[in-house]
Amino acid sequence: MHSFSGSPDGDSPYSGPTLVKDSLTGINELIAKNENVIVYPNPSKGLFNFNISNYNQGIKNKIEFYNVLGEKVYQFAIDNTQFTISLVGQPSGIYLYRIISENGSLVSSGKLIIQ
Repeated sequence: MHSFSGSPDGDSPYSGPTLVKDSLTGINELIAKNENVIVYPNPSKGLFNFNISNYNQGIKNKIEFYNVLGEKVYQFAIDNTQFTISLVGQPSGIYLYRIISENGSLVSSGKLIIQ
């Protein structure tokens, strides 16, 4: 780390955030509240029940499913707090899901296993 304050380079490699033109720089981390989503049974043969607590009716969320290669295999618009998703016909393995709000922010994410 290069020091612009006169101290030797590398003297303070664990410094705090850097201020650049009145804004902080760094990595934005998506934080999902997974405790609001219950998925069962998991693992399953391809049918998964979702129960979302603290869901605001009228907000247009969607759920996306991806295989381990990152390919989207299914997408579904969420309009209720409880719903069932069928991934029957997909190969056995691990799948990832993301629940995304209508403004594009991550609501929840998790892992499903198809036996």
